[in-house]
Amino acid sequence: MSESLLEVRNLEKYFPIKSGLFQRTTGHVKAVDGVSFDINRGETLALIGESGSGKSTIAETIIGLKSATGGSITFDGEDITDLSESELEDLRTKVQMVFQDPTSSLNPRRTVEQTLEVPLKARGVPRGERVSRIVDLLERVELNPEHRHRYPHELSGGQKQRINIARAISIEPELLILDEPTSALDVSVQAKIVRLLDDLQEEFDLTYLFITHDLSLVRNVAERTAVMYLGQIQERAQTEQLFEQPHHPYTQALLSAIPVTSDDEEAYKPQQDRLEGEIPSPENVPTGCRFHTRCPYATDVCETDQVPLHAVDDHGEARCHIYDPEHADAFENVPDVKTAAAVRSTPHE
Repeated sequence: MSESLLEVRNLEKYFPIKSGLFQRTTGHVKAVDGVSFDINRGETLALIGESGSGKSTIAETIIGLKSATGGSITFDGEDITDLSESELEDLRTKVQMVFQDPTSSLNPRRTVEQTLEVPLKARGVPRGERVSRIVDLLERVELNPEHRHRYPHELSGGQKQRINIARAISIEPELLILDEPTSALDVSVQAKIVRLLDDLQEEFDLTYLFITHDLSLVRNVAERTAVMYLGQIQERAQTEQLFEQPHHPYTQALLSAIPVTSDDEEAYKPQQDRLEGEIPSPENVPTGCRFHTRCPYATDVCETDQVPLHAVDDHGEARCHIYDPEHADAFENVPDVKTAAAVRSTPHE
């Protein structure tokens, strides 16, 4: 049995809405609203969803950049939900984060060597060993030793992200949170960064929380995937199962929007119209099912009743009334979403 390294339970992160002369709190933005998941040692969990779904807020709450409103976060058996500054410093020797924008993550006035020297110095690595350690780090992220003398403006986007990855692994963390690590890069560079991350995970036995809106990356990266929408997980399953038979209408819509390059890939996709409209504001979350304003299968019950995650066969869980026996009658005249989710061709090797 796999051992959980990170356990998130009913996590909430609300931001107060203030208005008026005295800035009274008149409501809350529910950026994260009751999210739970585990990540086992050595595995990759992908957290996917559109912008504004709460993915990055979860990452920042785990690493301690934001405080949780409710729920709990446990790392390696210890509650890390509400830590002091000194405790956070200790946590960040075990949990590191790679951010979306590689340029803003680097100090433009520091050379690569100076940037990588900071965490090594904090770990007490002697001055005489730092250069050799930096050279080793650069080689591990497939850069030349000469890169240590360069400033960020002398590097490409992919090289900057490699430096950020090198900095993150320099303190030998157990968990790496990757917040859209390839979204600012060209497609060809994305593939190289993903391959690098895969190699580093195998070499250092790293555990990844991989946050992205790009489903085309997920299938080759993660063992399990959780799909988020408006601060809640809508579906979670083994990644291969999620792609072969997505159960939630939102997951189906996301998969149907992935660009394809062959007839085989087109046949593999769920046959569903693409999503219309924008994701609602978390300041004004829809009643009932949060997806009902954009769902092609929505009925009256979806507008009024909250939806828990329902177990779906042996393929994970989906937050949809269609899988609730109590509401089965409401979907008698709705096209069978379960049939719409079925595999339409033999899975790719």
